[in-house]
Amino acid sequence: MQYHVERRHADVELAGGFLARALFEHAQPDRQGIAGIDPGQVPLHTIARDRERRKARDWRIIHLADHVVPGPDSRGVLDFLIEAGKDPRVLSLAGNHDFGFLDFLAMPDAHGLFALYGGVQTARSYGVELDLGSAAGLARSHAELVRAVPAEHVAFLRSLANCMSFGDFFFCHAGIRRGLPLDRQHADD
Repeated sequence: MQYHVERRHADVELAGGFLARALFEHAQPDRQGIAGIDPGQVPLHTIARDRERRKARDWRIIHLADHVVPGPDSRGVLDFLIEAGKDPRVLSLAGNHDFGFLDFLAMPDAHGLFALYGGVQTARSYGVELDLGSAAGLARSHAELVRAVPAEHVAFLRSLANCMSFGDFFFCHAGIRRGLPLDRQHADD
């Protein structure tokens, strides 16, 4: 599968001099959705240089979910986000693929979200060949994956919120239901 790299920048100047700067870099195949991401060191350095140049007094970096995706290094992405998140201004949200991974670790399903959309690639990033071809293969490879995934990764994914707000800015993974106030929305909206 071939990927192209897409970069998008957005600057938002808020009251009081708060600068929101987003730089998204991801590899995207010829289908909807993210296929994988670089652990992010280069984009974060770019953002850090921009913060220094602008003398931003307050800032946040928000990773908008689906950290576990059909990319080559989901494990590396989680390692990076856990380390980066030691700074309380670097935040991450959970998405459906992150929840799908947790669901699969709890109960393997060869026809679930994780298995159908990137589970094989994610398992490989943990050194496991996921076998979805038979019940015995699924049980064996599931047990291997459960042993291979660090407890720190599971705890990190479980700790992630679906959404967050800063002032008038609302952040979520996939979207919201139009016409319904945010405080009345459900995580599945």
